[in-house]
Amino acid sequence: MKRYARLLSALLAVVMVVCLLPAAALAANEAEIEETLGFNDGTFANDGSYPWFVTQDGEGVACVRSGNAGVNSSSSVLRLTVTLQDPALLRFDYLVSSESSYDKGSVSVNGVPELGGVSGVNNDWETFECELLAGENVIEWRFTKDGSMASGSDGMFIRNLSFASVPLRIVEEPEDLVRPVGDVAVFRVKANYTDASYQWYYKATENDPWSPVAGASGTTANYRLTVAERHDCFQFKCVVTRDGETVETEPVRLWLGLLIHADDEESNRYQSACPGDEVALAPADTLASTQVWPPG
Repeated sequence: MKRYARLLSALLAVVMVVCLLPAAALAANEAEIEETLGFNDGTFANDGSYPWFVTQDGEGVACVRSGNAGVNSSSSVLRLTVTLQDPALLRFDYLVSSESSYDKGSVSVNGVPELGGVSGVNNDWETFECELLAGENVIEWRFTKDGSMASGSDGMFIRNLSFASVPLRIVEEPEDLVRPVGDVAVFRVKANYTDASYQWYYKATENDPWSPVAGASGTTANYRLTVAERHDCFQFKCVVTRDGETVETEPVRLWLGLLIHADDEESNRYQSACPGDEVALAPADTLASTQVWPPG
């Protein structure tokens, strides 16, 4: 009985070792990928079925390639998860050598395709660049094969992975607003750096100088104000600063909204106008009467 117990224990030990070998090999493979690409500040997750691996290009330079060459109807996927304190420019070189139009290399960032459908027998490396925002980002490289045939090296290759700092820039511009008196207007702006400072400015007429809006400064980006009659046709802009860099938005306008009544309430709409403009007091298709804005 003891003999069978020892045999069973030995068999279980072998099974455990065999099961652990692929995971250990995959971890070693990912460490080698980190070293080859020269980046170890993130987490690589390799495809367990057809893992990417380190090889050399035609010039003898180390690179990383997809692992499903010759395997029809398959995909080989490599993912990198990286958490950035500041926005950065992702850059790497890539090469796809495959059956044209059928076996394709692609890149997605945070689930959004940024490079897709690259195929054909290519011999020249190209450079991919994409700006990433601060926070967690997931980059995915994928080589997908269809159900038959292969050409070239049958894979996707990458090398020279890097993350570089980027200049301050505005990623969301404010928009013109039409609001009635008493409503709250919200002008929105967003910069690529989360620690940027914002200062809003306004001017009442085209010939006025820009004046800072009191209280609309600091790290709060959006500007809210309760609309009054005097705000009609005011212009607004925002100046964004960080570490000596300065960028500003395009000017936008705030118009007072004149309610245009239609036959049904859902079709009511606000029409914008500046002082002296003529506006229709009925739906555009009837134009029953006009009035000079603002109403007296």
